[in-house]
Amino acid sequence: MTKLKQQGKIRAVGVSVPDATPDNVIGSLALEKVDAVQVIYNLFEQYPRWNLLPVCQKLGIGVIVRVPLDESALTGKLTSSTMFPEGDVRRHYFRGRNLPAVLRRVEEIRKFKDDHYPAMSLAELALRYCLSHSAVSTVIPGIRSTAQAEQNTAPSDGRLFTTEELSLMNRFAWRKDFWHVEVDG
Repeated sequence: MTKLKQQGKIRAVGVSVPDATPDNVIGSLALEKVDAVQVIYNLFEQYPRWNLLPVCQKLGIGVIVRVPLDESALTGKLTSSTMFPEGDVRRHYFRGRNLPAVLRRVEEIRKFKDDHYPAMSLAELALRYCLSHSAVSTVIPGIRSTAQAEQNTAPSDGRLFTTEELSLMNRFAWRKDFWHVEVDG
């Protein structure tokens, strides 16, 4: 990839970081082999803010946040009766006890939002949270309609949460490992 950059055939090299091990890419960053990192970072998955995001910021590496709405959980639109069609990754992600566990935690965030930011939607809170980290370059939420596109781009207006506001949201960090959780019984 470095050779391709030197030849002018590519402009930048990006890497998408594994879900459970975002720090694995830090060595490549330090060796100046990567220009941008795509990572899962949201109100639940806050782990990257401890190691990966500060390194990216220090080295000037672009950060693309994926899954900022936690597979739609942080929109607040899911309910205990939500069903996903065959082939939708969320059908597996929210299987068994996973959906009820997520809904309980989303309700805690909703209460926080209602107390502190009543005019803000849950999705806006989640997207502003991601965008408020100074290392984050952009977020890529799913968009299924023009209305969602407008709602999901509104938080890019530059109004960010302060350090103090972000610290209040630390309590929502949740290192879940749904892919390996026993869900029967």
